Order: sequence, then C-alpha cells, then structure tokens
Amino acid sequence: MKILVFGGAGFIGNAIVKKLITHGHTVAIADNLISGDLKNIETLPTKNYIIDITNKTSFSQIDFNPDIVIHLAFPTPLCDRKIQNQFENIASTGMLNVLEYTKNSCNKIIYGSSISVYGIPDKLPITERNKISPLLIYGANKYLCELYLKCYNAQFGLQYNILRISDTFGEFDKRKNAINNFLKSFIKNNNILISGNGEQIRTFTYVEDIANAFRLCLNKLKNTEYIIASDHHISMNNLIKYLEVIFDKKVEVIYDMNNKDNRNYIFNSDKFKNDFDNFETCGFDEGIKKTINYLKTI
Repeated sequence: MKILVFGGAGFIGNAIVKKLITHGHTVAIADNLISGDLKNIETLPTKNYIIDITNKTSFSQIDFNPDIVIHLAFPTPLCDRKIQNQFENIASTGMLNVLEYTKNSCNKIIYGSSISVYGIPDKLPITERNKISPLLIYGANKYLCELYLKCYNAQFGLQYNILRISDTFGEFDKRKNAINNFLKSFIKNNNILISGNGEQIRTFTYVEDIANAFRLCLNKLKNTEYIIASDHHISMNNLIKYLEVIFDKKVEVIYDMNNKDNRNYIFNSDKFKNDFDNFETCGFDEGIKKTINYLKTI
C-alpha cells in the first residue's frame, strides 16, 4: 500500500512511518519540520516533501499517489497553554487543506486525534461514549479537526478512522511531560516535582504500540473514532516507586500542594480491539526499558 504521512518527521509520525516500512508499505512523508526532525527521516527509504499544510499551494509539489493518507501534522512539542502557541491555523486551514488534498487523491484518511478531547472525564474508564468537553484549547483544536473530517465524510464520502491517542512515551520524544521528566530526573539524579499529592492516575502508551494501531486499521475504514491507550494505568506515586526499582535508587520528590491535580485518566480501548486487534505488542514495561536505554545515549 502507498501511504502519505503528514507529520511523518515528528515523534509519533516517525514511529508510524518506520512501522509501515517494516511491514512492506511504500511511504511518503510531508512535514514542515517545525517540531519534526530531519534526522528522523533522512536515512529512511521514503519520499519526503517539505510541506506547510496552511499553504494550499505547497501541496502542488506532491507527486506521490497515495492509497491512503495518515494525518498527524501538529507541532505538539511547541504547544502549551498560552493562546499564541495553539497553532489555530494548522487545526483549521491546515486541516481543511489536508482534507481537500485527500478528497482529490484517495479519499481515505486516518487522523491522529487526542484523548484531550475528553477534558475532565465524566466517568471512568473513559470510552468513546464519554462526553466530549475539552479542558485545553489543544483538545478543542483536535476535536475541531474531527468535526471537519466528519463533514467531508457526509458531503464527499471521505472514508476515515479517527484514533484518539493517549499520553505517549518513547524514544525521540521532545515533549515535556510526566514520564519524560521522571525518567530524565532518575538518569540525572534531579528532584521530581509533582502537582498535588501524587495519587492522580495516568495512562501512558508506548509509541511503537501507537504506531501498530495505525498499521492495523489501514485496510478497514469504519468512519468512526477509537481510543488508543494502554491497558496499563498508574498513579504518579506508584510510577516513582516503579522507577525506583528499575534504577535501583531514589530521587527527591517535591509535592506542590498549591497546584492540586485530582484528575484520573483510565481508558478502555476495547472498541478498537474488537474491530481490529490488540495493538499493544510491546507494552508499558518493555517500552520503559527501551526508552531508558535511548535516553542514556543522549
């Protein structure tokens, strides 16, 4: 299958590209390299395009005829809670340009959305039936893209799968998040700052398992959305205890009780598994080991 990956030079996109190549697919990458890394793709057997998806004319350079498009282009590592760093044009104009390109090429797309569309969950575990109520503008932008996609399905028959990706970790991740901060703190013997009492629960999914989910659903577009999240969830305190065993040492933990965080994120991915298969081939434990080995080399 010929697959065009928007955002293929980024953290998750690059893992997907490598997984697809391993399974014999022909892959092209379109990326503006704002947060993606040229080093991630320069040695891969891919056709590469430097594309700004907010500029419709830049699509004219694509001379690749895909059977399906995968869209993950969003500079997530640069996105924070500041309004000026929300990249609204990428979520609006950029998404519409990608959909126009897809409609006029293969009319098939897999979109990498986010579990952030759920905001503070109204019930646990979180399934696709949970209320959509984003807490952050990032989540609202991701949901806006989903709505555009559904409009293209209704008007033009565009076929799609939406994969709502959970908190992801793994090699080459540039983002600042709990699991990356914790691992680096253990490696560098730095202290760890936790908001609240550390009993908040999170679900972390290894990036290669995320990539495997995209691979598994290539051939069957169901025009629906799926949560892609590990079965493994853990509190911040238990994550630290887990890492203490792996590293065979302790680091100082500082609790910021002025910024309490009582949110728990536990997910159920049965809908995807029932329609396709279990995407977790590595899992949390193996993923942590691989990530630690990588971080020790940089």
